[in-house]
Amino acid sequence: MKCPKCNFENREEAIFCKECGQGLAVKCPSCSNATPGFAKFCDKCGRSLQNLHELRDKFEKVFGELTLTEMGLREARDMFEKIYLEKKLEEFDWNISRLAEAIGIERSNLHRKIKRYKLKAPLFSNCLGDRRGRDP
Repeated sequence: MKCPKCNFENREEAIFCKECGQGLAVKCPSCSNATPGFAKFCDKCGRSLQNLHELRDKFEKVFGELTLTEMGLREARDMFEKIYLEKKLEEFDWNISRLAEAIGIERSNLHRKIKRYKLKAPLFSNCLGDRRGRDP
C-alpha cells in the first residue's frame, strides 16, 4: 500500500507507513478487517468507520509532525486512550455510568482514567444546575 504522504511503498497489510508513520488503514472494530484509511465504511462488514477517522485526525493534530514511529507503545496507547475518552465523554454528555457500560469497563476504572488524563467536563455542561434539581 502506497503512503499518501511520502509515497513509500508499504506491505499491503500495513496500517502505518514504515517510513513516515502516516496512517494507511484502520481496523474495523467489528470484524478487525484492515480497511484503507480513506474508506468511510468497512468493505467486509459494512460498519461505518467515521468515528475512527475523526479520532485519527485528532491524533494527528495533537502530534503535528511527530510520527508514531518516534513514540513508545505506552505513550501512543495513552494518547490514543485520552483522545478516545474525550470523544466518548462528549458523545455521552459526561454520563459516566452510561459511558462505562457502553465501552465495557467499570465506572471506578473510568473515573481513574478521567483523573489520570486530567479530563474536565466543559464549564457550560452544568449551567442549568445539576440533574437533582439544585441550583448551581
